[in-house]
Amino acid sequence: MLKESENKYYPSYHFRPPANWMNDPNGLVYENGWYHLFFQYNPNADIWGDIHWGHARSRDLIHWEMLPVALSPSYEKGEVHCYSGCAVCRPDGMYLFYTSIGVGERGPETGAEQWSAVSRDPEHITFKKYGTPALAAGLHAPYRVTMWRDPFIWCEKEMYYMLLGGTMEGAPSCADDPCGQIHEKPEALREEAHFRQDLTPEKKHGVILLYSSSDLKNWKFESVFYESKEFELVECPNILKFGDEYLLLYSPLDAIRYAVGAIEPETKTFIVKKEGIFDYSIQKKGFYASNFYLNRPDGEYICLGCLFEGERLNSAMKRGWAGMQSLPRHVWMEDHDPRIWPADECRMLRQAGILKGNLDKQKSFLTKGRALEFVLSVKDDGTSGVILEFFCSEQEKTILMIDFGSREILLDRSLSTLYADVTKEPVYAKMPEWTKPGMSERNVDIDIFLDHSSIEIFYDRLLTISARVFPSREESIHHCIRKSSAEGTFEVYELGLC
Repeated sequence: MLKESENKYYPSYHFRPPANWMNDPNGLVYENGWYHLFFQYNPNADIWGDIHWGHARSRDLIHWEMLPVALSPSYEKGEVHCYSGCAVCRPDGMYLFYTSIGVGERGPETGAEQWSAVSRDPEHITFKKYGTPALAAGLHAPYRVTMWRDPFIWCEKEMYYMLLGGTMEGAPSCADDPCGQIHEKPEALREEAHFRQDLTPEKKHGVILLYSSSDLKNWKFESVFYESKEFELVECPNILKFGDEYLLLYSPLDAIRYAVGAIEPETKTFIVKKEGIFDYSIQKKGFYASNFYLNRPDGEYICLGCLFEGERLNSAMKRGWAGMQSLPRHVWMEDHDPRIWPADECRMLRQAGILKGNLDKQKSFLTKGRALEFVLSVKDDGTSGVILEFFCSEQEKTILMIDFGSREILLDRSLSTLYADVTKEPVYAKMPEWTKPGMSERNVDIDIFLDHSSIEIFYDRLLTISARVFPSREESIHHCIRKSSAEGTFEVYELGLC
């Protein structure tokens, strides 16, 4: 019989409510010294359903204070879920925009509506819904869009713009690339074929629609902003501006995708220059539904996503809670590519340094714990590699293999748990190629965060891997560098909240 501790997987430093279901981060906004975080929340059970907007705030993105629920379904008006959305701060209050879902004809496929609410109190604790849709359902006619959802608003040149995801009938209008949206596929997408859906011309395809408003009240449809050739549904769209360049992100019921490009000024459509994978996760079982703080005082974009509970949703084990928010991630552009790294605030999690040393002099080191950070600086010479093992015991382990020869990273979870009803798919990532004249090798930085049942891997600011693991044995708390043919250094920190 496998022994189980009910809170064995509960995070030490990732934010989540004390109990019940949580998923997408919503309405990330900075106001009067507080980071506000709203999130998809079932206050009554540890499964998805009866979706409200939970609310928390923080001074530093690490220590969070739970606040009263911000939005509850208006059952008397036929609303049963408050789906994802965004927040906008203006001098007259904080505005929330979200997707309202009912049942039957008001269901998510054909009856979704976009609603809004406002808070005018200084602490932004209470919100009042406007009671009518913020956007008319037929605003984007003649286009027929189903699964219309997840408003994301940004302001540019005194105009508000809103993105909404969904599904459109038929093949993408850019299937033959007349609109310049789809260019040669990046290597990462060619290699990771299992991340893609095969769309034939008869099938539906995912879209992102663009709307504009000068006052957040009167909205105009601008364009079918982006069309996917690979996915039937596009949800949770985000966009970031870097000078004349934009970074578009979306969640397609799979690993989050990004597109780098520009907005065509006349047609208001997105012109793609390159595309890729933002975080290597398996379907909705890792990092999903990204959202961003757009108005930080220092101008940095900070990202959160949900670390889903997918691996054990069909398990018989006790839960009492489900889902957590990711660590805050700083996102920027460099050489026309997105860069991702833990936000500087994550360093305050370090409670003590446990170990440090040289990879080439240390065949294996062993430490234990459930909340740790591993910091590696490794020489990429094009031939060597490193193998690390996490949450180990005699019967269980999760293996991370970094192979500079094959340019592949593998998170092998096949031995991560003895539970037969927990899924354990491997997670693959392809290292971006790098070439610089006169350079045959370089140092890469790798930062790995473990928190009871989550693993977040940041590889040299170029890619991330996020996953959940659920080791069954109480003694599966050991970690080691099993093998290294690469030169470099490592540090290990114990993590927690002060």
